[in-house]
Amino acid sequence: MVAAILQLRSEAIKAILDDTVSYLDLYSNAEGTMCRYKIPECDVMILGSTVREFRKRGLHNREKFLLMSLNEVVASIKEISIYFYAGYVGTRITRFHGDTCSFLPKLFAKVDKICESIGELKLERFSKGVVWCRRGGEFEGKLEPLEYRGADGLTAATV
Repeated sequence: MVAAILQLRSEAIKAILDDTVSYLDLYSNAEGTMCRYKIPECDVMILGSTVREFRKRGLHNREKFLLMSLNEVVASIKEISIYFYAGYVGTRITRFHGDTCSFLPKLFAKVDKICESIGELKLERFSKGVVWCRRGGEFEGKLEPLEYRGADGLTAATV
């Protein structure tokens, strides 16, 4: 049972890290821009601050994150803060890109969806572990396939 829980946790953390790191590829694309206003400096600013945040949190070291709890990984991802481009005329900001060019709301929604898809990792959600039966005067154990029931009651994984 514990192995199945650890497997689901590991898969969820890997999916969260894959989604998070995918934004480095999007913003480092030499062709085109992610900026809504097509300003390359906006992508550069987001990319640079994202790289700094990833290094600060250790996202380049996947093994470290695989040893953390799912809650710790989610908290670390949701603490990411990045800089955004702002256009100026004199000292007046004419266009701030934080509301339009940030990938953080999409990332946080993906992280929430991954967490919701596995529900809570509790032993009660697992069934068919060791089945004990009485033979003669003694109990014997028989291993059965282990199934994980997701929050919706459907089987999500068999171990």
